Amino acid sequence: LARTVPARLHRLSRRWLVLVPAGVVLHDHLVLGETVMVQKRNITRIAVVADAGESADLTGGIAGQRIAVEIRESEKVVLSPITAKTLGTSIALHVNGFSFAPRRMNDALAALGQ
Repeated sequence: LARTVPARLHRLSRRWLVLVPAGVVLHDHLVLGETVMVQKRNITRIAVVADAGESADLTGGIAGQRIAVEIRESEKVVLSPITAKTLGTSIALHVNGFSFAPRRMNDALAALGQ
């Protein structure tokens, strides 16, 4: 138990939303098989929504408000095997939008300029 619990908690701490000059990077190894990188020029809208709607749900099953990112040109999103199984879809998706649920919603929105 002393070995397993810290390792699992550390995995939860490795979920990041990173804003870089070129755009947005979403790193979440629990939900994604590969990091999602979207260029700023490809983002058409960022908004707070109650559910995923038409966009790919990258929240990992979190209920409540989430941030939806709509993109102009479809991007390839690679899901982790367990996420693909849970959603009943293939591992790789081409999406025109995705949603995620940051723990600190207001800080994420401020950083995104919303």
